Amino acid sequence: MVLFAGSIGLADTKFGASAQFPFGMSAHLWWPDDKAWCTATDIDLMTTYIGASTSCIDAILTNVELEALAVAVTHKLAWDTDTVNPSPACP
Repeated sequence: MVLFAGSIGLADTKFGASAQFPFGMSAHLWWPDDKAWCTATDIDLMTTYIGASTSCIDAILTNVELEALAVAVTHKLAWDTDTVNPSPACP
Protein backbone atom coordinates (compact mmCIF):
# COMPACT_ATOMS: atom_id res chain seq x y z
CA MET A 1 0.00 0.00 0.00
CA VAL A 2 1.04 3.55 -0.69
CA LEU A 3 -0.41 6.48 1.24
CA PHE A 4 -1.00 9.79 -0.54
CA ALA A 5 -2.36 13.02 0.89
CA GLY A 6 -4.17 15.77 -0.97
CA SER A 7 -7.43 17.54 -1.64
CA ILE A 8 -10.66 15.65 -2.42
CA GLY A 9 -10.35 16.86 -6.01
CA LEU A 10 -7.40 14.48 -6.40
CA ALA A 11 -9.30 11.39 -5.19
CA ASP A 12 -9.80 10.05 -8.71
CA THR A 13 -6.22 10.71 -9.86
CA LYS A 14 -4.78 7.71 -11.69
CA PHE A 15 -1.37 6.33 -10.74
CA GLY A 16 0.66 3.15 -11.16
CA ALA A 17 0.13 2.55 -14.88
CA SER A 18 1.57 -0.82 -15.93
CA ALA A 19 0.99 -3.57 -18.48
CA GLN A 20 -1.74 -5.01 -16.20
CA PHE A 21 -3.32 -1.60 -15.55
CA PRO A 22 -2.50 0.50 -18.64
CA PHE A 23 -4.66 3.43 -17.51
CA GLY A 24 -3.44 3.26 -13.92
CA MET A 25 -5.54 2.89 -10.79
CA SER A 26 -7.33 5.29 -8.48
CA ALA A 27 -7.28 5.16 -4.70
CA HIS A 28 -8.89 2.08 -3.16
CA LEU A 29 -9.34 3.69 0.27
CA TRP A 30 -9.82 7.37 1.00
CA TRP A 31 -11.13 9.59 3.76
CA PRO A 32 -10.96 13.21 5.00
CA ASP A 33 -8.63 14.40 7.74
CA ASP A 34 -11.45 14.35 10.31
CA LYS A 35 -12.25 10.70 9.41
CA ALA A 36 -15.98 11.55 9.27
CA TRP A 37 -16.36 8.96 6.50
CA CYS A 38 -14.31 6.43 4.57
CA THR A 39 -14.66 4.90 1.13
CA ALA A 40 -13.34 1.47 0.16
CA THR A 41 -13.43 0.31 -3.45
CA ASP A 42 -13.11 -3.38 -4.18
CA ILE A 43 -10.28 -3.84 -6.67
CA ASP A 44 -11.66 -7.06 -8.21
CA LEU A 45 -15.34 -6.13 -8.48
CA MET A 46 -17.25 -2.92 -9.18
CA THR A 47 -18.29 -2.05 -5.65
CA THR A 48 -17.47 0.93 -3.47
CA TYR A 49 -18.47 0.96 0.19
CA ILE A 50 -18.88 4.11 2.25
CA GLY A 51 -18.83 4.15 6.02
CA ALA A 52 -20.29 7.36 7.42
CA SER A 53 -22.88 8.89 9.71
CA THR A 54 -26.52 8.00 9.19
CA SER A 55 -27.26 11.46 7.77
CA CYS A 56 -24.40 11.19 5.27
CA ILE A 57 -25.51 7.71 4.14
CA ASP A 58 -29.12 8.92 3.85
CA ALA A 59 -27.95 11.78 1.60
CA ILE A 60 -26.13 9.30 -0.64
CA LEU A 61 -29.05 6.86 -0.76
CA THR A 62 -31.54 9.59 -1.72
CA ASN A 63 -29.35 11.23 -4.38
CA VAL A 64 -31.01 10.38 -7.71
CA GLU A 65 -27.68 10.79 -9.56
CA LEU A 66 -26.12 7.90 -7.67
CA GLU A 67 -26.74 4.18 -7.82
CA ALA A 68 -26.54 3.29 -4.15
CA LEU A 69 -28.12 0.89 -1.74
CA ALA A 70 -27.75 0.18 1.93
CA VAL A 71 -25.96 -2.99 2.95
CA ALA A 72 -25.66 -4.84 6.23
CA VAL A 73 -22.43 -6.06 7.76
CA THR A 74 -23.63 -9.55 6.86
CA HIS A 75 -24.10 -8.70 3.15
CA LYS A 76 -22.21 -11.15 0.95
CA LEU A 77 -19.89 -9.62 -1.66
CA ALA A 78 -19.38 -11.83 -4.68
CA TRP A 79 -19.71 -11.58 -8.47
CA ASP A 80 -23.23 -13.08 -8.38
CA THR A 81 -24.80 -11.10 -5.52
CA ASP A 82 -25.63 -7.83 -7.29
CA THR A 83 -29.42 -7.48 -7.08
CA VAL A 84 -29.46 -4.14 -8.93
CA ASN A 85 -27.38 -5.20 -11.94
CA PRO A 86 -27.65 -8.99 -12.10
CA SER A 87 -25.53 -10.94 -14.54
CA PRO A 88 -27.21 -11.72 -17.85
CA ALA A 89 -28.55 -15.24 -18.38
CA CYS A 90 -26.24 -17.67 -20.17
CA PRO A 91 -27.06 -18.04 -23.88
